[in-house]
Amino acid sequence: MDMATQGDDIVVTWWETNQTNSEPAMRISKDNDMTFGQILKLGVNGIITDQ
Repeated sequence: MDMATQGDDIVVTWWETNQTNSEPAMRISKDNDMTFGQILKLGVNGIITDQ
């Protein structure tokens, strides 16, 4: 898991893995970690799905 901050924005990224696949995912907080948005699955050209 990795985390980056800038001002009140926090971005957390990680890999979701199972026996056959690994997918990068992230969540973003825009209020200094009081709340986080939905899980975003990432792909080469941007977001694959919103969860």
